[in-house]
Amino acid sequence: MAKTKKKAANDNAVEDEDTPAETEEASVSDQSEEEFEAAQAEAAQKQGLPPGAVPEQRPQAFTEVDKTKDEISQRLEDEGQGEKMDKSAYEAAQAEPDTDAEQQESVRVGAYIKITDGPYEGANAVVNEVQYDGPEEAAKARSGDPAAARFAKVATVLARTRGGKHALVELTPEQFEYLDATTYTRGPA
Repeated sequence: MAKTKKKAANDNAVEDEDTPAETEEASVSDQSEEEFEAAQAEAAQKQGLPPGAVPEQRPQAFTEVDKTKDEISQRLEDEGQGEKMDKSAYEAAQAEPDTDAEQQESVRVGAYIKITDGPYEGANAVVNEVQYDGPEEAAKARSGDPAAARFAKVATVLARTRGGKHALVELTPEQFEYLDATTYTRGPA
């Protein structure tokens, strides 16, 4: 058993006790300061660090590659679906027509629009009310399903013009265009 030294109130007085935990500390502290600095410098050189830098003591993540796969990736690979998509399949998927682009997106209350036809042509407006093209379209718009409501067919909208003369105007979808937040301006003063 190793002997430990406990400092008493007086720095010169020392007590001796036997403890097994001190054996490990004694082996670590047996290394001289010069040996420790040489070991640190060698480790820093192996890691490509500049002189005086403290070397990394734990294993570095980029040196160890974890090749285990999670459960879903493993199952997809077993089913033959885990492979990368080849270039021809990728191009074919990109060439498929976008059905959403062919449909006119529905307008909602509070949306900003630009009037493109009629006495208020060029004016910006805010939609106050939307009338749908039949009860089926109104049900789609109010269903709570965003995919269905997005393309509900609009018959007319009631909108208030912004900037300049304020007026309440009823418009058909052909008489306005939808503005997003980046293209909206208040219009002529």
